[in-house]
Amino acid sequence: MSRTGDRRQARDSLRPLPAAEAPVHFYRYSRICVAAALLILQVRPGAVLAADFIGLGVYPGAEATSFSTARGVSDDGAVVVGDTYDNASSPVKQEAFRWTPAGGLALLANSPAFSYTMAFGVSADGGTIAGISSDSPGGEFGVVWTSGSTLPLFPFGSPEAGLISFRANSVSADGTFVGGYAYSARTDPAYTGNEAFRWSASDGAEPLGVIAGAPAFGSTGSFLSADGSVVAGASRSPDSGSEAFRWTSAGGMVGLGDLPGGTFRSRAYGISPDGNTVVGSATGAGGAEAFRWTQATGMQGLGNLPGLTDCQALDASSGGQIIVGICAPFGASTAFIWTAAGGMQELRGYLVARGTTGLNGWTRLYSAEALSSDGQWIVGAGENPDGRTEAFRVRVTAPPSDTDGDGVADPVDNCTFRANPSQCDSDGDGHGNHCDGDLNNNGFTNAQDTTLFRQQLGQPSVAPTYNYADLNCNGFVNAQDTTLFRSLLGSPPGPAGDTP
Repeated sequence: MSRTGDRRQARDSLRPLPAAEAPVHFYRYSRICVAAALLILQVRPGAVLAADFIGLGVYPGAEATSFSTARGVSDDGAVVVGDTYDNASSPVKQEAFRWTPAGGLALLANSPAFSYTMAFGVSADGGTIAGISSDSPGGEFGVVWTSGSTLPLFPFGSPEAGLISFRANSVSADGTFVGGYAYSARTDPAYTGNEAFRWSASDGAEPLGVIAGAPAFGSTGSFLSADGSVVAGASRSPDSGSEAFRWTSAGGMVGLGDLPGGTFRSRAYGISPDGNTVVGSATGAGGAEAFRWTQATGMQGLGNLPGLTDCQALDASSGGQIIVGICAPFGASTAFIWTAAGGMQELRGYLVARGTTGLNGWTRLYSAEALSSDGQWIVGAGENPDGRTEAFRVRVTAPPSDTDGDGVADPVDNCTFRANPSQCDSDGDGHGNHCDGDLNNNGFTNAQDTTLFRQQLGQPSVAPTYNYADLNCNGFVNAQDTTLFRSLLGSPPGPAGDTP
């Protein structure tokens, strides 16, 4: 399944977008209220680099004074998008980039009319990029950018109709749909405010409205599932706060609720490719924390990293089994990864534990903004060895498989299908006692071994060598071993990781 590659400015306000606001910082906590753009480029995936973790570079020609962050990644990890800016220039140069292993960091071709651009998401194949742009006189509008040509993208009408402020946050896996929000141009005063939308070239924009019963108008976000049929975001809620929503064409916009306790507030910042898992931030009894919502479980708090607060979940893999995000404000922020098996962990430590290469000198990972459908590729921003903020891409290498769950990886486990953490092997044949009933070492567990086993019943078994008939290595040859032995009858010893 393809991944939307959607990324966005977190904490988007439900207030109307201003007509113009100067860019201040590339990071998500900067309130850069600008217009949306769909940037479409044809790219070719390059070869994967050897290191698992790599920095992607910064503004070309201004390496000493520039910064960058990555916000979207293609499903194969070969295309990464984001933005970089030169802090020393006046005005500050801030431009969207596309990175590939073969070409490195390249600025997206920019019209002189645009004062800045940013890229938030990329389609599964890396060919379609969604982001924001602004023209130099201060007006803001969306564009479709393909092969150097600039085409307008107006969700709810043209600039002449009064709409010049909106943003695109995500694209579907095949690039057909764009998700975002805009200041609504509906003529009815009841519809004054921001409104989430889903856009396609064939049908234009589809306004998504707000959660039924909301006392005020306003919705933002629009983060798309892989096929674009499910949308997530935040809306005004009947409780007067903001509420995460999940939208489908059949069911419309449905509020996802909030965590128990605290001020009513929840916001969705991402959705799994299958559309069944929504992630974001919500306020519970202990304050703001990341959440994971599914139809089966409802909204569940993921907590915060130790010593940190205000964690926000930003993206989820297929099935919602892997989630990435950020804890605490920028400057003191830390990227996290959540897995169904291990819960929330600091991303850098998680990578170190897996032997990830290329991390030397990267003392902190600030944010994890997006991941591929399978969860193998993660992108974000961190502190590079020179002490500056730089975009990164990391390949999350899976730990060696451990089929029996005994803490010993399969390649070195002398009994891969039966848990035997002690790895006891009394006869030294490379097969642990737990899966070795072949007491005479003739290659099979049969009647001859049965005779030998019965002779050992009740005999002592002393660590660390143990009696060869003490199959569970608990210090006794007893009825428990009899049960194990019977299960092994008719089978060869093993299997083991380094022997048949």
